[in-house]
Amino acid sequence: MKMGYDSGVAVMNALIDMYGKCKCIGDALEIFEMMQEKDLFSWNSIMTVHEQCGYHDGTLKLFDRMLHAGIQPDLVTVTTVLPACSHLAALMHGKAAFALDGDGCGFGGLEIPSTIHGFLKNDPPKE
Repeated sequence: MKMGYDSGVAVMNALIDMYGKCKCIGDALEIFEMMQEKDLFSWNSIMTVHEQCGYHDGTLKLFDRMLHAGIQPDLVTVTTVLPACSHLAALMHGKAAFALDGDGCGFGGLEIPSTIHGFLKNDPPKE
């Protein structure tokens, strides 16, 4: 890091968040990449930075990396990834995020609207 501070994951996550709020995506990504230990908050933070800056493809690439790293997504992950999917018409990623819900009816107590539910299951919306 620039000032020589090599603190724990929480400090690095805070730096990612700070750089993201300043729209300094390169600096946020640099901090993320230099982290030896990444938790779910680290992944969600860097994906949120990419999504808020309009780098939808980067959001989905990070989502794939997170899944390959064995990190289990949560509701924050899903609410970050789904808009990126809609921007890029990335139905496959949307289905993958939706499948994490299990039965497809709700996610962590959050009810999924039937229109989204049908779309992700390839059922046409019922009028």
